[in-house]
Amino acid sequence: MSTRIIFAPGALETVGDFMDNDSMNMSVSPITHDKNGKPQVFVQFSDGKRFAEGRLPGATIVSSEGFSDEELSALKLYMKKEKATILTMAKKINVMDAFLGKR
Repeated sequence: MSTRIIFAPGALETVGDFMDNDSMNMSVSPITHDKNGKPQVFVQFSDGKRFAEGRLPGATIVSSEGFSDEELSALKLYMKKEKATILTMAKKINVMDAFLGKR
């Protein structure tokens, strides 16, 4: 289950000028817990050709395909800058509502 965000043109300008068409999708998972019981959120970025999955807290990239190291650094910076907003989005996700197709 995720919340899908489509960045508006120019939304990532502060973290890098690497996107060809200014169209990047971001999906946010609900809050889960790691093996130590600490809360975490997964963030997936995709432009239809490339993808990267990051994890908060820590703003780390856990997997990617097609992005350069510079682009991945920009996505990590974006997650750091927008951590509070992303965590707020994750808190609002109701897994049961998503399962039942409610919004």
